[in-house]
Amino acid sequence: MNRKKWNILMLCVIMFTAVFWKTRNTWSAEKESGEESVYELVMQWPSSGKVPEGLADVEQAINAVTEEEIGVKVRLKACESPVFEANLMIAAGDKLDLCVSLFGSMPQLINNGYLMQMDSLMETKGRKLKDVCGVQLEGGYYQGHIYGIPAVYSEGWRYGFIGRTDIMEKYGFEPEEGKYYSFDELEDFFRRVKEGEGEDFYILGGNLICKSNLLERSAYSFDVMGAGVDTGVLMLDADDNEGKIVNFYETEEFEEFARRMYRWQNSGFFLPDTAISEDSPNLLMRQGKTLGWFFHNVPGEEKENASDSGWDVTFIPTMEATRTTDTYQTVLWSIPITCENPEKVMEFLELLYTDKRVCNLLQRGIEGVSYVVKEENEDGKLIALPEGSTIETLPYYASLGIYGNRLDAYTWEPGRIDRNKMIKEFSRSISRTSPAWGYVFDQEPTALEISQVNEVIKKYIGIIETGVVDPDIELPMFLDELKEAGIDRVIGENQRQYDRWRDS
Repeated sequence: MNRKKWNILMLCVIMFTAVFWKTRNTWSAEKESGEESVYELVMQWPSSGKVPEGLADVEQAINAVTEEEIGVKVRLKACESPVFEANLMIAAGDKLDLCVSLFGSMPQLINNGYLMQMDSLMETKGRKLKDVCGVQLEGGYYQGHIYGIPAVYSEGWRYGFIGRTDIMEKYGFEPEEGKYYSFDELEDFFRRVKEGEGEDFYILGGNLICKSNLLERSAYSFDVMGAGVDTGVLMLDADDNEGKIVNFYETEEFEEFARRMYRWQNSGFFLPDTAISEDSPNLLMRQGKTLGWFFHNVPGEEKENASDSGWDVTFIPTMEATRTTDTYQTVLWSIPITCENPEKVMEFLELLYTDKRVCNLLQRGIEGVSYVVKEENEDGKLIALPEGSTIETLPYYASLGIYGNRLDAYTWEPGRIDRNKMIKEFSRSISRTSPAWGYVFDQEPTALEISQVNEVIKKYIGIIETGVVDPDIELPMFLDELKEAGIDRVIGENQRQYDRWRDS
């Protein structure tokens, strides 16, 4: 055999060997996963800083379902700040298949070019999601395309005050069924409690006060236009400015609110350092320091809201429930551009929203380990902590209700077993819908100004909301700096888009 033929023969052997080993390795991988390749899906798992020791066990239990059903193996990636960490991972090209945006933060990722549009995927791999999400899917649209899938829950919120029932009874305050209480009425009650309980007992405190404008939205009805207060609002109770987007912070309502908070602070209603507090309202109530806090929820949910406080609570509604688009933007699941198999991720999302096993493993953990079933019927399951356990000692606990169809999640004691049924009925009963429902402000044209406006708001809002500063002095400064940051241009762009949306 001459040298030329020998070289050709050796080349063929090398090529055959390479093909054989590649085929063998592929076959082995497929065989190990059940004769079909399994896609590894990296999914964010928001944490409070500590990764639970039982996270790996929950992950394994989920994969026992997903590998068999759709050929997906889920890897849960704990993260403290989902959007911030998603930005870093996507920019670095790291593997990330499913990320979550909380409290209206999705546009930041979109404007960075980091999320995939999901319109066509919904048609081919996620059709069941449309039925499950219903009208709530409106919250996942941005610039006319679907970028996020909302966690399904109520179609609207009621706002009000969650407070200790024993204190209400002690001071003769019994909320009337169907009544919405004004802040004037609550202030009279708060003053009686403060005078009666003394200087070491406070009305309000905790880390929820300066989040999501809970105090302001408990006092006034407004729509943040599928964005935030920083981009302008529609005042829903105003008769003279229908369709007009305004700077909430320069309204008469906010000035009245700022003066009231200053009065509350000087009356000793606020626990000291509330503006920078990291303690939960539940913890402060358990310690006997506070009466309660302002929050949003649905009927029957208040006992769950305060389940860690150690007290029986009563909810005092202050605002009629209203459908607004931002209700469905609290939690949005999206597919980053780093995803290598969007079709498989969409299949997983559909399974998460339609399979109670997957939803409850993520939301509640493993039965017998993180919870025990106390009662079960056609309405669902009522669950409790295992004997001798606390939330702090559980191997797995998801504090945020963010996974899939939350109306499939089991109910913690002391909630009612028919809670999910009640939420559905409450959604159907909501009679008020914002005229801007379905509209979402495209923030990209004024992204720089919005960033500048947010820095100003961060500087002032906490100390104004908790009455630490005199509004006669600080409010004019606040408004001047907002204008310098460009809030008028932001609101002008929002108004232009909204007018076009209304006329379309």
